[in-house]
Amino acid sequence: MDQINLSQSLIESLLNALEEHDAQCRDKLVASQYLAAIIGFIVANSLHDLRERKGFISELSAFIQHVAQDIDRDSVQGRAGAGDSAFGIWTPEGE
Repeated sequence: MDQINLSQSLIESLLNALEEHDAQCRDKLVASQYLAAIIGFIVANSLHDLRERKGFISELSAFIQHVAQDIDRDSVQGRAGAGDSAFGIWTPEGE
């Protein structure tokens, strides 16, 4: 799997699209609920084995925690440009 390229531009585009769909998404926590629901929808339609699906969702949850911790660490350390972009390689466990 190629690395993912998370950028401020991508995040803003996604948030703008959600806000166009539902003005409540101006609240980023409401937007995050939409994103979580979208992830659930995609995973449920991509992985039909319940055990595999639960495992994948668990891995995604851990990945979310990892990204949030990186952002927290960056803001505490006061790095210039913290949160502007992130990248890395993530593959489901066992692959």
